[in-house]
Amino acid sequence: MPTLRKVAAKRTLGELEYYRGLLNSLLESLRTPEDDKIQYILDTIRQSPSMKDVASAVDAPTMDMIDATSDNFKGDERSLVDVHSRITLEKLCDVPVLRVPAKPWTRVTEDEQLVSHLISLYFTWDHPLSQLIDQRMFIEHMNKGDTNSEFCSPLLVNSVLAMASAYSDFPEIFSSPGDLTSKGKQFYAEAERLWMAEDGHASLTNIQAVALMSCVLSFQTKRKASWLMLRQAVQLAQDFGMFQSPRSSHKEWKKTRIDVQYAGVVTACGLFALNSQASLESGKVANLARPRFKPFTKNKLDDDVAWVPYPRSNQIVYDTKPALLATIMFHSTDLTEIVVDIQDLLYDKALDCRMEDTWVTANNLYTRLGTWLEGLPETLQVDEEQIPQILSALALLAALEDEELKESFIELCRFLVAFSKRFSQAQAMIHMIEKTARHMNIALPPEAIAVLDHKELETSQWL
Repeated sequence: MPTLRKVAAKRTLGELEYYRGLLNSLLESLRTPEDDKIQYILDTIRQSPSMKDVASAVDAPTMDMIDATSDNFKGDERSLVDVHSRITLEKLCDVPVLRVPAKPWTRVTEDEQLVSHLISLYFTWDHPLSQLIDQRMFIEHMNKGDTNSEFCSPLLVNSVLAMASAYSDFPEIFSSPGDLTSKGKQFYAEAERLWMAEDGHASLTNIQAVALMSCVLSFQTKRKASWLMLRQAVQLAQDFGMFQSPRSSHKEWKKTRIDVQYAGVVTACGLFALNSQASLESGKVANLARPRFKPFTKNKLDDDVAWVPYPRSNQIVYDTKPALLATIMFHSTDLTEIVVDIQDLLYDKALDCRMEDTWVTANNLYTRLGTWLEGLPETLQVDEEQIPQILSALALLAALEDEELKESFIELCRFLVAFSKRFSQAQAMIHMIEKTARHMNIALPPEAIAVLDHKELETSQWL
C-alpha cells in the first residue's frame, strides 16, 4: 500500500506539472496579436472535450496520462488509479461564488474547490426553488467549522453536497462513470451513515438533511424510498413543533432560541411546499398542517442576497440580480396553502360532497388563485431575463401541460357533461371553463373539446 501511495502521489504531481504547463501555453497563446489564432483556440475549447485537442491548439505537447507514469505501474496497480478524478480545464477555470471548507464537514473529499463548487451550485439552482435552509446562517456556520453548530452539521453538509451533485458534471461526483443517477452517491452514503447514528433525533439540521435526502432519492428515481424519507422529515418537524398541529409539540418550539426559531420557520415553509408537491405527484392529500408562522411579512421582504447563473458566470459577463429569496418564499407559501386545499378537495372532500357544495368550493379556490396571481409584486412578473426561481413559482399555474393532469381534466369534463343533464351547477361549470379558456387564450386538450362539444346530446349518444 505505501508503494501505491507513492505511485499515486507521483502521478498526481506529474498531472499538475502537465496542466500547469498547458495553462501557461494557453495564456501565452491568448496574448498573441493574431485574432484568427485566438478564435481557433476558443472554438477548440468550446467544441472539444479532449485535452489533447486543446493542447494541440495552443501548440503544447500532448500527454497520455494513462501512460505518463507507466514505468511505475505493475500488474493490477494501474486499475487502482481513479481515472475519473483528473483535473479538467473546466475545473481549473472554475470560480465558485461561495467559498467554504471541506473539513471538518465531509470525509468523502478534502478538495475545497469541489466542495465550494457544489455548495455554489446548490444555492444557485436548487435552494431558491425549495428553500429548506437559511442560506446566510448555513454559510456563516460552515465557514466557522464548528460541528456542534445548530445551523450546520456534517449530516446536513453531505446531504447538500449529494443534492448539488445533480447539477454538476465534474467527473469526481460520479460513482459510476456515465450513470447520471450515480451522481453524488458517495455523499449520500455518508449522509445516510450519519443519519443512522442520530437515532431519529429531532433537530433543525436533521430535519433539513432528511428532507434533502428525500430529494436526492427522488432524483435517483427511487420514488417510494423518497416518499418514506420525506415522511420522516415531516414527523421530525412535527416533533420539533414547526406546524400548527400537533399542538402537543409546541412546547418544544418555545424552548429553542429566537435565531433557531427563525431558521426553523424557513424550514417549515420549505417542507410544507415539498410535502405538497410530493403528495400531489402521488395523488394524495397533503396531510400536514400549515406552518405555525411565516418567516417574513409583506413589509420585510428585502434581502441583499445576490444571484448569478453559476457556473455560466465563469464564461459570460452577467449583472448580478437580487435573489428575492424572502419574496419568493412569502408568495410561494401562500400559493402552497391554496394548492393544499385543492388537494383536499380533489382527493378527499369531493368524494363525499354534493355536486353543489363541490362547485362552491372549487369556485372559491379558483377565485383565491386569481387573487394570488393579481397580488404578485412587479418584481415577480415574468420577463425575458427573469431569474429561475420566479419562473418556478409560476410554473404550477401551467399544470395542464402535464399529460397525466390532462387526462384527469378530460375525465372531469366527462363527468361535468354527464352531471349537466341533471344539475344546473355542472352546466355553469362547463360554461365557466369555456369562458375562462377563451378569455386567457388557453388551448384546451382536443379530447376535452370533443367531450364539451357533446354537452347538448343525450348521454347515450356520446358516452
